[in-house]
Amino acid sequence: MFQTNQLMLSKINFLLLNITNLLFVIFVIDFPFLLVHLNLKCFYVIHVDVWGPYSLSSVHGHKYLLTIVDDYSRYTWVFPLKQKFEVVKILENFVIFIQTKFETTITVIRSDNETEFFMNNFFINKGIMHQTSCVNTPQQNSIVERKHSHLLNVARALMIQSHLPKIYWSYYVLHVAHIINMFPTPIFK
Repeated sequence: MFQTNQLMLSKINFLLLNITNLLFVIFVIDFPFLLVHLNLKCFYVIHVDVWGPYSLSSVHGHKYLLTIVDDYSRYTWVFPLKQKFEVVKILENFVIFIQTKFETTITVIRSDNETEFFMNNFFINKGIMHQTSCVNTPQQNSIVERKHSHLLNVARALMIQSHLPKIYWSYYVLHVAHIINMFPTPIFK
């Protein structure tokens, strides 16, 4: 009797273990991006996106913003753009800046599927893997999309409180990015 119960329990445990493994495999197949998020150093993965066009040109003629977010530290760089084609030069300069200033290389750049980020020759020469999200799915590029939302909401509040003209909107966003970057984060304790 005891051996039959023990045999029965071992079969149940084996079955539960197989079901658990199967569910984990299904989870990994359906949601692989949830397992890749853990980064152990700055600049291993960066997220980039272009926001705009804004309905009003800034004081210097900017209509777009290029936002770059480090996946590990969530440090954010914002670059105002007049046209989307400026992304190529700014991103190339940014990669070189990170290599010289921090003596490290960017391994992965994640972006949406926009044409301004198709710089395959540059990525291959620098050894960077370019990961893109599916078309019309901002959820897959959620880190930088949430950062856009945060920056713009705080910039809007700053604009309302300052009573300055809307033509300075790019300065609002640049200042907000600087203020947010100065907040202490749990990563750098």
